[in-house]
Parts: sequence; structure tokens; C-alpha cells
Amino acid sequence: MQGTMYAAVLKAPHELVVEEIPIPTIASDELLIEVAGCGICGSDLRYFAGENPWAQHTLGKAEPNPPNMVLGHEFGGTVVEAGSSRLESWIGKRVVVAPFDVSGLDRASRLGKPHLSKDTVHIGHGAGWGVMDYYPGAMAQYCRAWARRCYVLPDHLSFDEAAVLDIAGVAYHALEVASFTTGLSVAIIGMGPLGVTAARLANLRGATHVFAVDIYDAPLEFGRRFGAHGINAKQTSNWRDQVYELTDGWGVDVVIDTVGTAETFRDGSDLLAPDGTLVLLAVHAGSVSLPMTALAGERKITTSANYRYEDFQRTVDLAASGNLSLGDLVTHHVPLSRVHEGFDILRNKETTGAMKVVVTP
Repeated sequence: MQGTMYAAVLKAPHELVVEEIPIPTIASDELLIEVAGCGICGSDLRYFAGENPWAQHTLGKAEPNPPNMVLGHEFGGTVVEAGSSRLESWIGKRVVVAPFDVSGLDRASRLGKPHLSKDTVHIGHGAGWGVMDYYPGAMAQYCRAWARRCYVLPDHLSFDEAAVLDIAGVAYHALEVASFTTGLSVAIIGMGPLGVTAARLANLRGATHVFAVDIYDAPLEFGRRFGAHGINAKQTSNWRDQVYELTDGWGVDVVIDTVGTAETFRDGSDLLAPDGTLVLLAVHAGSVSLPMTALAGERKITTSANYRYEDFQRTVDLAASGNLSLGDLVTHHVPLSRVHEGFDILRNKETTGAMKVVVTP
């Protein structure tokens, strides 16, 4: 498809511009998708500020971002063009996209761990694309995507739900990393869309206790709807004691930390039961001190990065079955022309009550 489209282009840190750019040209293994909605992720706020959260979470190091990145990776839409005749059956299908791809030639991919590959190409930021005039992203009227990373969106799932499926896949994988099974307890620190979805998935897996921890009341309500024990850590000074009381002094088997500050890291380690696992879902630059005795009793600390493609498929299936609710997490919509307003709404979620903000081209 030839022509131009409007897109939210990050020219440089703190310089996000809605401008007219060429519609992407697609390769033979790609599809062109007319975007119906794209979520603003917490990582987008970090890209806006000049960070590269993908590199920090996956590679463990800071890397610069190129100019002219079209932001946005949490999206769904309708296929309007196929890169080859063998993909023409996709045209007209409603899809949701797993927004990263790998060559398959590196060691991580050959070991069945493509989500940890350094050789990654990612929609929504500049990783792996080489030098381009504009880097593909979904805060735009159209976005290119690999056909093998497109999943048919069932008719009864909305594009709002599609905009939450990527972060739900991340939550699903975090529970896999923690080996979470029926009969375990979990505390989730930070109840944004990621934390809420992790709480709901843990409940589906038969958690004995789900503790939802945040410093604002509004997001805690999303966890309470599914039976989580909500804790406002700012208003309750002895909230850790409450967790131990409710688990008969044992602590929790799994802690999911979606915040990743030094304070939440220490809080999470304090909550761990013997043989418990703390999973960090946000990794920031800096260091944190922890007494080695905090790891006594076979306690473990690890990270979770991205998701396996099968994790994403399982998440889509759970949403399609009706067992995993996602649509209520979308609290705000903004048109592409007012994308800055959407960023402000999410940035000030303590006053706006925002959970997931969706940009509609």
C-alpha cells in the first residue's frame, strides 16, 4: 500500500510528535495491519524519558534509542495487505500481535528461549531493525507485523482486549518463571495492568492467597474484584505483618514485583516463605543491598523478561474462553492526534485513575 499515514514519532527523549510519514512497506513474510487501538505501556513512558527498558530487562544493560521511533507495541487491528500470495488469506482478519521476532539463528533461539535473544526485532522501538528513517510502531494508522507473530482475534474479543493481551502474556510468563502451581500463595507488588493480570492468572491457577499491594486505592479495586486481598502499603505501616498473619507465619511462595525499586525489592524479599521465589518484572539501573541471610531457606530471586510465544497463545486462549477478563482494564481512550494527553493521563494515574490508556488512530 502506498501513501502516507499519521503516527506518533519519538524524535528524541521528551519529543513526541504526531506527524505524517510513509505507510510502511512490508516484506514477503509480513502483513500490513490497520491499527484499531494501541495501548500505552509503562515502558512507553520510559522510552519517552530516554530509557530503553527492553535492553535493561532482556540484556541487562543500557542502550540508546535511535531517533524517529514510532511508539506502541500493544495493539490489534485488521489485516489490509499481505506481503505474498500465500498470506492473502489473512486479509480482512482481525488480529492481535506478539510484537517481537527473532532470526532463530542465535543460541537463545536454538535453546527454545527466543524471548531472551539478543537478536530481536521489536515493534515499538528500534531494537534489531538496523538504520531506518522511521522505526515501526503501532501508535499509527498502519503497522507492519510478521505473519507468524499474528494471532487471529476471536470475534467476541474486542480490540480493547487485544491492547491488553501483550502485557497479559508477560504476566503469564512471570508465573511460569516462578513455577506457580495450584496451592501456592502469591503477593503482587504494583497493581497496574501487569500486576492485576498476574493476580487474575494466579487466581485461575488455584492460588491459596493472592495479596495485591499498591500505594493507591484505585488499582487495588481491580484485584479485589477477583478475591485478592488488597493492601495499601502507604496507608498501612504493618502490612507485611498482615501477610504473615494470614499465611500462619509462613510468608508467600511467590512474589511478583512489577515496580522494581530498591524498596519494593526489599519488601518482596521480606515476604518470601522458605523455598519461595521473588520474580522481578521491572529492572532499573542502580544497585540494592540485601543481607545474604535473606536468601536462607532456599529462597530465590530471579527476573522475568518478555514471554515465550506459547505463553502468548495460552493467554489469548484464556481470554477467548472467558476465563481471563481484560476489557475492564482499559479505562481511557484518546485519539492519535491527542496522544500526549494519553501519556499525561497515564503518567498521573494517581489522580486520573488510569489503568490502561488506548490510543485510537
